[in-house]
Order: sequence, then C-alpha cells, then structure tokens
Amino acid sequence: MATIVPNQNFNPLLAANDLIAAFKGIGTNEAKVIQVTTSHDNKQRQEIKSRFQLITGKDLNKELKSELSGNFGNAVLSLFVPSYEFFADLLMKTMKGPKTDESMMAELLCTHDNKHLALIKDAYNRLAGRSLEEAVATETTGELKRLWSCQVRGARDESSEVSVELAHQDARDLFKKIDGRFNCESGLFIDLLCGRNFGQLRETFNQYQRITSHSFEEVINNETKGQLKKGLLAVVSYIKNPHVFFADLLYDSFKGLGTKNDDLTRILVTRAEIDLLHIANAYRQKYSKPLAEAIKSECSGDFRALLLAMI
Repeated sequence: MATIVPNQNFNPLLAANDLIAAFKGIGTNEAKVIQVTTSHDNKQRQEIKSRFQLITGKDLNKELKSELSGNFGNAVLSLFVPSYEFFADLLMKTMKGPKTDESMMAELLCTHDNKHLALIKDAYNRLAGRSLEEAVATETTGELKRLWSCQVRGARDESSEVSVELAHQDARDLFKKIDGRFNCESGLFIDLLCGRNFGQLRETFNQYQRITSHSFEEVINNETKGQLKKGLLAVVSYIKNPHVFFADLLYDSFKGLGTKNDDLTRILVTRAEIDLLHIANAYRQKYSKPLAEAIKSECSGDFRALLLAMI
C-alpha cells in the first residue's frame, strides 16, 4: 500500500501558488514545501511544475535548487522528477565506472512491471542518447551481464498463476544445472529468473529446497562470491519477499557510522507511491522498531520532517 496517493482535491494552481509563497521573502517556508510535495503524487507534481512555470516563467527545479540545500533539497528534487526518469538517471550513475554495483542493478531492474520498465527504457534513451539494452551490453561486466540484458527486455510473465508441477520440474532442472558447477550464465537459470512470474519463482525456490534440503540462498552463498553473490542474493531476496527486501535496505542505510542518506532517500522516493506502508510494517516486524523511530533517531531538521511526512 502506498503512503503518498493522488490528492482527491487536486488544484495545480493552488499548489503552485503555495510554492511561490513558500519561496517569497527572506528564507524559505520549508514546512509548506513539504506539505505540497507529499500531499500530491508524482503525476500531480508534474502538473504543479508546469503550472509554476506558466505563472512565474521559471523552472521549478532550478528554484528548488536555489531555495533548498543538503539532503532535504536532494530529496525534494527527487520527488519532482518523473519516476521513470529518476530510475533512468540512477541506472546511468550505477553503470558508470569500472565496476557495477550488482545489488543496485538488481534493485533498479528487477523491481518493475513490464509497463514501467518500458517507460524507464524510453526515458533512458532520451537522457543518455542510446538504448538501455546497449548500455547494459557495453557498461556492465561479469557473470551477471546476461541476466541484466535479459531483464531489460521486460518480458516477464505477469500473471498470478502458479503451477506446483512446473515449479517442481524447474527445480529439478536447476538442480541438474547447478550441482557442483554453478553458472549464472546458464540459459535455463536466466530464462527462469527473467521470465517466470514471482509467485511461480517462489514456488520453484520452495521445491528446490525440498529436493536438495538447501535454500537457494545457501547455494548462492556456497557457490559464488563478490559482486556476483551480492547481485544474485538481491534478486532472489526481492523475488521471495519484496517488502522485506526493501526493509533490509532501509536497515542497512541506518547501520554504521552515519546514515546512508542517498540510499534512504532513493528507497522512500521510489516506494512511497507503491508499497511503502507494507515495507514499514515489514521493517517493524523484522527489526522490532518502527521505521519512523529509526528516521527520528538517524535524521534531523527538514530532511527528517520530509521523510516522516512520506511514510
């Protein structure tokens, strides 16, 4: 369940004027910016941006950059980016440099339905000047390149049908392929992870454990290492329980010295209009602490106020 939903009394003119008023005079009314931003969904925010420019002749993103700063400013700006462009930009950044963060690739490529993935691909083409397929083929390295290339095609079965018989057969076939010679470039392995619906894959993992007495995560931990291990564990974790997957990412963003604010922002921005309430419930259940409490203890100021308003 989403925590940010469409405003049923949406008035883009009123919202744009509220932002104009928030920027007037010395200083900024951050509370008003938070209220406008979190009381409208992403589609409505795009209309607010357009109306703001019609009234003022100014680009709202530029105004936000000049009026806001730090983690708070970055989070507000992220919320005003069309969601598919936000993901396209994240993919460009993730694939830069000599090494690809495979767990981030799993998060960015495996958590969308086919329709949303197609919009991300269109946005990537516009922003990068080349297709996402080409970028994945040339910029990613290692054994997971084939998996990401397959995932980008966006051909996953999105039905809710689950066949125990098919799952059992897939599990047996996987066992024959994996036993003693794990190879994630196996056509069978790739086809299953990219093509089967998530419910079917969950049943396949269950059947695999019944046949082998080992979970699929155990196989990955025993047979792989490094970025390959990180990427595969992320994919399997998301498939098995998307809400726990993101709850774990949130917990990791709070761990250690200092909060990983970019990770925290990314997760809340991308999930607020999808399932953030379920993620917050999973966080509380697994870590025995409300997500709001974690944010209060780890974040401060307007950034904290914004994140709390989002959940």
